Amino acid sequence: MKGYQSHETFMADARMIVHMVLMSLVWGVMLQLTLFYFLFVPAFKKLQAVTIGGVPVTSSQFVKYSFNFQEMLKIQPANVYLNPDEQRFFRGAKQIPVAHYRYYMDLWTNEAFANTNRKMKNAFHLSFLAYTFSLGYLLFFFNKSRNMLNDTFIRGTDFIPIEKLNQRLKERVKAENYQIPNIAIGDTVIPFEMETSHFLVLGATRTGKGVLLNQMIRQINQRKATHFTGDKIILYDLKGEFVSKHYDPNQDIIFYPYDKRSVGWNIFNEIESYPDFDTIAKSLYTATDTRDEYWYNCARDVFRMGLVFLKQAGATTNRDLWEFFSQDLETMKEVLEGLPLAEKGALKHIAQPETNQAATILSIVQERIQFFRYLVDIDGSFSLRKYIRDEQNQKNLFLLNILNYSDIFKPLMTFAIDTIIRETLSLPDKLDRRIFFVLDEIGSLYRLDSLLNLLTVGASKGASIICANQDIGRIEDTYGKSNAKTFFNNFNTNFILRINEPETAEFLSKAIGERQVIRRVESRQMTTSKYGDSRGLSEQEKTERLLLPTEFQSIPNLEAVVKISNFGVSRLKIPKIFYPTNQEYFMMRTFD
Repeated sequence: MKGYQSHETFMADARMIVHMVLMSLVWGVMLQLTLFYFLFVPAFKKLQAVTIGGVPVTSSQFVKYSFNFQEMLKIQPANVYLNPDEQRFFRGAKQIPVAHYRYYMDLWTNEAFANTNRKMKNAFHLSFLAYTFSLGYLLFFFNKSRNMLNDTFIRGTDFIPIEKLNQRLKERVKAENYQIPNIAIGDTVIPFEMETSHFLVLGATRTGKGVLLNQMIRQINQRKATHFTGDKIILYDLKGEFVSKHYDPNQDIIFYPYDKRSVGWNIFNEIESYPDFDTIAKSLYTATDTRDEYWYNCARDVFRMGLVFLKQAGATTNRDLWEFFSQDLETMKEVLEGLPLAEKGALKHIAQPETNQAATILSIVQERIQFFRYLVDIDGSFSLRKYIRDEQNQKNLFLLNILNYSDIFKPLMTFAIDTIIRETLSLPDKLDRRIFFVLDEIGSLYRLDSLLNLLTVGASKGASIICANQDIGRIEDTYGKSNAKTFFNNFNTNFILRINEPETAEFLSKAIGERQVIRRVESRQMTTSKYGDSRGLSEQEKTERLLLPTEFQSIPNLEAVVKISNFGVSRLKIPKIFYPTNQEYFMMRTFD
């Protein structure tokens, strides 16, 4: 049965092709005749106006002059038979050699026959150009047949070729007319004004996420060096990869107590006014679970109260802070009793040190500041807030947090990024300022409500977030389902590499969007009759997702689905550009 179907399908297609070729030849012949007519008839009419002895030239004379069958058949001698009207010109001869006939006809008409014959031959040769129409006819319908089963896009989101996307972006860059290099991934150039619309890079391990980030970082550093843009980059680095490839000891800052290259810092450097006590306490003590909010709020109040006490007592070293909160509850309570009444509100949480409630609160206080044990004796004047405010300070800031110890410094890094973001949001508006936040695996930090604010209103401050994560799951766990959607929605440039996690793939499939198309479906009816089988086409209007979840799970390494604002969705190949390691990714500090 399958053999028969194949045979009948082939024969039906062959008959259709033969029929189409024959039709193209029929049109070619018709067009050739038409073309010959318009090229030759005007010349022939001029010949008919010529006379021989007062008698007009006839068409039969031109035929005898131009076409002699004896001559064509190589019959010798080749003669021309004369009609009675012509015999009088040739002394009554009934036939003469064709050469004589042509000679005298040209002589008597001043070469009119020869000229017309030449024009006829030229017209005949040119008429074959008509068959280019036949070829075009075939090519047109062959091409039409290839596209007949293609979908016709109506509306929604649609893929565009990367070349078309690149052309649109280059036109936007040209219209902006900024005299600085743009960030580019291969031939895909990001307009300067879109940098503050933020970048989201999603992809599983070893799909090319780091390669993409490193290329962007290198370009920002290069334009700082060549065009003196004053850009700053704050890099949250879990693996030390950014440090190893981009850190310049003479230009940049590392903030990480475990690394001996780290700048010295003290939390009191971030307290410049009375409300800062509350801001710092809230930044460090944010509940990871809504069910624990009460306990974290209590711990926050106790920590704030302790900060106020230490500040008033002039005990503002890292050691002072660590030793103060390492005391037992009874001792801590006695010390805090000396505070002014307005500052003692949090004492009610630890008023009864022997209770489980007080012990739980103190446990939370101490758990969130464990990292201070590693800050003892490395105090310094560096301030995260002053670093952001100082526009003359163009050093990059590396917030290193090596995975082996990331849980210890998770509260500190969350606090550092939160402080930097808050200070960025307090800057005056400046659209040509650039503060880049390169946040690799943002899901490894505690919840940062300030990050959502930076995403929505940071553009006017010149903030650009380049955020990378393996999937949406950890972001959803940290920020909640609704906030994860807000988080994704505020990144206008998305680079989506291979996603292995099914729920994230499903989320992205919905987020990329749907399209409405007209789909042409071919049907074929088989028959054993002499007429063979028949084919038909039907059209169906269909709404479908642009990308299925499984398509995100099968993207090759160093390739990405790219969605850039309203410029469209396309597929991008990440250039194979790798940078050498020129610094130690991590240099462990020596502890006494």
